[in-house]
Amino acid sequence: MSSSRIHLGVSLPVQSFNYMAETAITAEKVGFDSVWYQDHLVKTYRESWTVLASLAVMTKKVRLGPLVTCALYRRPALLAKIVSTLDEISNGRVNLGIGAGWWEREFLAYGVPFDPPRIRVEKTRECIEIMKALWTSEERIDYKGKYYTIIGGELKPKPVQKPYPPIFLGAMKPMMLKLTAKYGDGWIPDLGDVDKYKEALNIIYKHLERDKEDFKAGIVLKGCFAKNYEEAKSRYGEMLLKRFKVSSLDEIDEIISSSKGRYFIGGTDEIAKVIERFRNAGATYYVFLFEPNEEALSMVKGFSETIRYLKETFT
Repeated sequence: MSSSRIHLGVSLPVQSFNYMAETAITAEKVGFDSVWYQDHLVKTYRESWTVLASLAVMTKKVRLGPLVTCALYRRPALLAKIVSTLDEISNGRVNLGIGAGWWEREFLAYGVPFDPPRIRVEKTRECIEIMKALWTSEERIDYKGKYYTIIGGELKPKPVQKPYPPIFLGAMKPMMLKLTAKYGDGWIPDLGDVDKYKEALNIIYKHLERDKEDFKAGIVLKGCFAKNYEEAKSRYGEMLLKRFKVSSLDEIDEIISSSKGRYFIGGTDEIAKVIERFRNAGATYYVFLFEPNEEALSMVKGFSETIRYLKETFT
């Protein structure tokens, strides 16, 4: 088990901005370390960087980041500028979660070509290279890639964090895992099976060219929080039936007890079991996505004692 302290974050619910803002402010008050928001454009998702910029002036301590931003939705130099600006507004609290995108419908709905996976990965690599060059160079830069060209590129002011905000890749497939090893400061996948998590993290470590103790391995944990397992199952039964595609709540007991996954139902004890499972696999960063969405704020409000316990237990 790693000796480094755990980091606890929350993924904001897809609700009204006022609801999300109250959730973020409450998350900071109860002791969460970071607040994240998914970078999607369809359905009722708000534009992520606009949301994060607004939250930056409403909070003082929590780190802020997209979970994760699609590298292909915004031109690389523009994305570098957005990140740098948010880092200034937040006084150095940005985590850059970034990935190659996956939702074909979303690409097409916003006029972005949905390229084959290999090309999306290559574009993501070029995007990160351009951003790093803009963040660190005091001179204007030229960049000639296969997909992006920059002539006389400049970025001022630079990010508050030096040399730039930490980069977390949302990677699950081999090409992106290798990219994570080369360019990422951390990894925060939406990967539900602990054995597959270990396998993916080992691929990253195999290609990592620095001390793995400096690498921040994370995981998104999904579930519903209540005083205990039975209360959570009772309160959120209808949602759970849909989530696990079963006809009876009794079936969920067996699924959860035999699960190797990151889904939690219940209180502090149940959450600690999931944390321990992934902690032993190498994770130190945990981002909670509370379900159902409309109950997320109440769950965050009741999470302070759980945060205290987890940080005392897994440090």
